[in-house]
Amino acid sequence: MTKIKNIIFDLDGTLWDSREEIIKAWKSVFPSINATSDKLLALMGKSSDSFMKYLFPDCNPETAKNNMIKCEQEETKYLAKHGAKLYPNTIDTLIKLNKTHNLYIVSNCQKGYIESFLQHYKLKHLFKDIECIGNTNKSKPENINLVISRNNLLLDETCYVGDKEDDKKSAEANQITFIWSKYGFGSNIEAKYYLNKIEEITELIKTIQ
Repeated sequence: MTKIKNIIFDLDGTLWDSREEIIKAWKSVFPSINATSDKLLALMGKSSDSFMKYLFPDCNPETAKNNMIKCEQEETKYLAKHGAKLYPNTIDTLIKLNKTHNLYIVSNCQKGYIESFLQHYKLKHLFKDIECIGNTNKSKPENINLVISRNNLLLDETCYVGDKEDDKKSAEANQITFIWSKYGFGSNIEAKYYLNKIEEITELIKTIQ
C-alpha cells in the first residue's frame, strides 16, 4: 500500500483566514475602500486581478494595478507583523506532520504573502518548498506541477489540501489526491477525502491508498 509522503497545502481557507487583517491593511492605504469579510469570501484563493477589479472597478487599468500593488505591499507587511486568524490546532498539526511528511505550500497569492505567514509564525523550517502566482505568473495547477517537478515527488505519494473547487481541479490536473478542508471557504464540493478540522489529517492520510 502506497502511503502519502508529500502534503501540499493551500493557504487561505486551509491554514488561516486572513480576511479581517487584509481589510485593515488595505484601509490603512485607501481608507475609502468598501470591503467586508463577507464580500471577500468568494474572492479568497483567486488571483490579484480578481481583487483589483473588486476594489477599484472605476479606475483605469494602470491606476487600478498601481493601487493594487500598494495594497498588496501593505498587506504582506501587516501580516508578517500581526499574523491572521489561524484555524484551531494548525501549528501543532504542521509540527506533527513535519516529523513524518514533506510539507509544501502552493497558493494563488502575491509574492511575499506565503512568506508573511511563515515569518510571523516562525514556520519556514517546516516547509520544503513554496510557490505562488505572484512569483511565476502561472496558474495553480502549473505551480503545483512546479513543486512536484523540482522536488521529484511521486504522484501517488502526494496530496493537495485545499478548500475550493479550483483546488480540487488543480489536484486532479496533476493526478494527485485531493483533500478538502471543509472548514474553509468552499462549499458543496464532492471529495472522497475531507477534513472537518485540520488536525484530522494526521489520521486521514493513513487511510489513503
